[in-house]
Amino acid sequence: TASSELTAMRFDVLQGSDAATMLPGQTDMVNRVPIVFIARLLQTEIHHATEHVQVRPVPRGSLSNLKSVPISQPSAQGNSPSQSSFHISLAAAQVHVLAVGLNFRDVLNVLGAYPGDPGPPGADCAGVWAARMSADALVGDTAFGFAPGSLGTAVVVAKMLMPPKPAGVLFEAASTTPTVFVTVQMALQQASLICARDSLLVHAAAGGVGLATVKLNEALGCKCLGTAGNCSKRSLMRKFEVECVVDSRSTQYIDAAQVGGAWFAGGVLNSLTSSGFVAATL
Repeated sequence: TASSELTAMRFDVLQGSDAATMLPGQTDMVNRVPIVFIARLLQTEIHHATEHVQVRPVPRGSLSNLKSVPISQPSAQGNSPSQSSFHISLAAAQVHVLAVGLNFRDVLNVLGAYPGDPGPPGADCAGVWAARMSADALVGDTAFGFAPGSLGTAVVVAKMLMPPKPAGVLFEAASTTPTVFVTVQMALQQASLICARDSLLVHAAAGGVGLATVKLNEALGCKCLGTAGNCSKRSLMRKFEVECVVDSRSTQYIDAAQVGGAWFAGGVLNSLTSSGFVAATL
């Protein structure tokens, strides 16, 4: 039936005396001397992947050691028998992973530089539920959030860690948001209790946490002073309407913040450890 449903268009490039010609009375045969080519729709076997895989360092120590490793069918007891530290509650189900957001923690994990046992790489991800969770989480529903060991094709995760993905957000974009936005929310609203009209100094404002901070500042109605390492990054900050943008490679941001004596940072979100930065910020 496929032959009657599909319409084929053939194009051939003529090359001098080696020109291909259609044989008389044939619409699906071409003669390219000394070979005759015949177009046929043949039945073939399609091989679907039967195993889930996970990208892991074998062994840890180098990014070049990352391998695609087959894993057993994910279950509510973990993504593989060896992942005893990642047992998940009964309110968990499998997610087909469609996008993964990588963090510096994943890099340290692969390099073997993370303290303790970090488990398999991957945390931030987005995908679709492969099993029904509840009346409001059905098979095929989209989700994004935290899923330890998500650097692979599937992962088992608790529903509370994977809220629905907004319809207007791509899977790739959604997978970049969980860690940075939760970090900022905890730092600003739980640790420092930043409120509307407060002023905040954001170091490395063009990074992942920095960008999340700028957007949360905007939502809270806070003023923002941002530092960034080069002109293109500072230009990006100005597009986000950060009030004052200065260089993060020196402590000159102190002078910029004190112009006219009108700028005072009521809080600081800092990821810089260079000599003098912490003291200058305080």
